[in-house]
Amino acid sequence: MATLSPKRRKNGHEHNQGVHLKGPIRSFLMSLVQSNITDINSLKRENKLESDRGEVLRVAAQGGDLHTILNMLCEKSEAYNPAMKSSVLRLNCDALEGVTIGVGVGSCGTAAFTKQRVIVEDINTHPYWAQYKGLALGAGLQACWSEPIKGANDRVYGTFAMYFDTPKNPTQEDISFIETSANLAAVIFENHQARQDLTDANHQLSQTVDERNVQLQAANLDRDDSHAYNGGGP
Repeated sequence: MATLSPKRRKNGHEHNQGVHLKGPIRSFLMSLVQSNITDINSLKRENKLESDRGEVLRVAAQGGDLHTILNMLCEKSEAYNPAMKSSVLRLNCDALEGVTIGVGVGSCGTAAFTKQRVIVEDINTHPYWAQYKGLALGAGLQACWSEPIKGANDRVYGTFAMYFDTPKNPTQEDISFIETSANLAAVIFENHQARQDLTDANHQLSQTVDERNVQLQAANLDRDDSHAYNGGGP
């Protein structure tokens, strides 16, 4: 309940200093204030994440270096949770950073191989990390969630992973975040691949034109030589 705390003035009249809240009403109002603060902080974080994603996409659209863009994606994504570390591993010839993918090859190797999200809430006890546990724990990592980066036709470009220094299960918000981050990485890879394909096509076209020009020049020379020979006959 709320009570008034009166204070008597010098003239004898009482003056109320304020309202003091007690019991359930105070608890309710404090919870409401805390909830509003949490909502505001969450909104600020979401706005920053959206702004950062837009910046990453702008750099990608401008044809920035792939390695630089992926590093930027990881750095920006860590605003989601300061206790989190993230990584993007690129798949090349069925290997991530030189390690052949497969079930049981950590979170990322397994995710890339199965094309499915892999949640390892405790590296110390999970069988997927049996052969890499020492390295992970030595680096202070105890949880790893990995999402395959999939583009058109279900092509796997690599993995986006989130790491924590304590055992941890994801919330639904965490799942949404890792999906969104992997999808953004897929857009980056697809854009890079499209640019590379265009560059290769232009190079091939230029090479074909050069070869054709050489053939035409050779044909013209043969014709000129033939004409000169015929003209100089008896």
